[in-house]
Amino acid sequence: GFPGSFSGMHQPRLDWQMWFAALGSYQHNPWLVSLVIKLLGSSQDAKNLMAPERWPPEWRGEGKAPKQIRIIAFEYDFSRLNSTDAASGKWWSRKRVGEYLPPLYKDHPAIVEFQRSVGQDKPLDSKEKGEAHGSSTQPRV
Repeated sequence: GFPGSFSGMHQPRLDWQMWFAALGSYQHNPWLVSLVIKLLGSSQDAKNLMAPERWPPEWRGEGKAPKQIRIIAFEYDFSRLNSTDAASGKWWSRKRVGEYLPPLYKDHPAIVEFQRSVGQDKPLDSKEKGEAHGSSTQPRV
């Protein structure tokens, strides 16, 4: 193809990538652990991927970040035709499956170990630019 041409199978959106990550475990998705680390370190670039306007006020703004992050998995299904959900305009029904990523905080031992395994000796904050790439070592939590 031509430089910059569209590839039909490429799905770069974060929500799509998270959907695929949820098909496995976070241990096989180091990019997701790196995203959590950046969010905990108040990276504005990472926060902008997550619709920060919907975040609580204490997480918004330069240098502000959540104290802990965990990820809960849900199973989604289309609402059934003629159901009360469909009648009320809900396109989806969802059921909580369980915890996908246990609660992590900025200096959590598993995060420190993960950062060491990918060559980062200190937590990322909004002023640092490094990214953790391609590690096969995962946090043990």
